Amino acid sequence: MANNNIKKELLNLYLLKLLPALFLIGVLYLVKYFGYGFGIQVSKIAAIAVASFAALFSVGLPVFYRTWFVNKVKNLKSVPTNDFIAFEKNTISIALVSPYLLFVSLFLDVDQIYIIIVAFLSIYSAYYFFPSANKIRFEKKLFRINKNTANENG
Repeated sequence: MANNNIKKELLNLYLLKLLPALFLIGVLYLVKYFGYGFGIQVSKIAAIAVASFAALFSVGLPVFYRTWFVNKVKNLKSVPTNDFIAFEKNTISIALVSPYLLFVSLFLDVDQIYIIIVAFLSIYSAYYFFPSANKIRFEKKLFRINKNTANENG
């Protein structure tokens, strides 16, 4: 599969995962802006839990999943393209849970510091896991992806 096809497929998934979260956050801000303010007051423990889950989905789980994938394919001469695409899709899906947690933290009306933490983690996830052509090219070289390795390595 060519770089452009992989990029297009990953970008479609990226937008499919990110845009609804941005829409929900935008609607919530509009609702609050026009004075229909609501929010569920929660304890600091709930706020810490939301921030912890944001850190887990932004950093922890993607690092763990990448490590698992690297160990899975380390003995292969080249990684099948389908496995690489599945890995990238799963990583994007894991990392882009954080923007939804930003929506949750805004909806729950947690303390400002926790909203800032979750916002930074969400921005990090959206930035770092964006499927750019350069990133895909680098990852294909790193994982030894060849055009002819659709499924022959198992």
